Amino acid sequence: MHGALRNVLRLRVEIRPDGPLLVKAGGFALDPTLPDMSFVRARLADGQEVPYLPGSSLKGVVRGFVEQTLRGWGGGAPAGWRWACPVFPDHPESCAARLGDPRLSASEVYRQSCGACRMFGHTRLRGRVAFTDAYPKEEIALEVRYGVAISRRTQAVAHGPFELEVAVGGAFAGWIILENFELWQVALLAHALAAMNEGMVRVGYGKTRGLGKVRLQVEEAVLDVAGAISNPREWPGVAGLVGPEIRKAYGLDPLQALEVPRDPDEQRAEGFLARRIWRGHKAWEAIAQALIREALRPEGGEHGGMGLAMGRG
Repeated sequence: MHGALRNVLRLRVEIRPDGPLLVKAGGFALDPTLPDMSFVRARLADGQEVPYLPGSSLKGVVRGFVEQTLRGWGGGAPAGWRWACPVFPDHPESCAARLGDPRLSASEVYRQSCGACRMFGHTRLRGRVAFTDAYPKEEIALEVRYGVAISRRTQAVAHGPFELEVAVGGAFAGWIILENFELWQVALLAHALAAMNEGMVRVGYGKTRGLGKVRLQVEEAVLDVAGAISNPREWPGVAGLVGPEIRKAYGLDPLQALEVPRDPDEQRAEGFLARRIWRGHKAWEAIAQALIREALRPEGGEHGGMGLAMGRG
């Protein structure tokens, strides 16, 4: 199934600090003028160094939230994507440990993987979701703040003060890309992005100290589907683009397609793909709510999916 490109969703996102934000640079800064904890920087083609948000940092916090959500919903039967395996790859119940046998076929590995690993991958399975680095869309406002470490024994200052370079304004822009996705995977991603705006998913250093809250908006959704599309509002998951034998072998969710509430702003053929584009965060919010409502249904619903416990199911 994954050897052919069947559907691709690209989300162009804008991320703004909603309070102090710090993604720390690793190691020691060569520039002695930088604070003790400086914001991670990248060198652009013109030689300029700019702060940025690594895709790995964004993916890590989103995956962590998705895993927590899946574990809160309960065990795996009958829909295999409803659970998340243990975090540590050497745990005997982790997908990496259970499915390490090279004799297992690609379909067996995917079918027996947990929902989180079906989305984000493990050592035997490539993930469906990718996050690019997010670079400044607007000038990033940085300022230096000071912190101390308090001794739990004496309640006095144990270390410090130390300097933290935090972003407090501006905007970063990047992409989230899903390939050969099932509709529940997009719905879970939409749920995680909404939770980020509610402060439940924070980014970077000092999450429990008030840092890391961001506002994320999807400014554009680009959906490519193999073949022609008769209904411009139809979003087919990979289950709707393969035959019944492949659906059974990979254990795909029964929901094959979904009609979203908004017409695309643009549609055209892009080689052998049919491309549709929705622009503006309002369009994505309407699509996201439809995905969450239909692809994450309560148990026993028409599609057999799982509902959200946050009033969106």
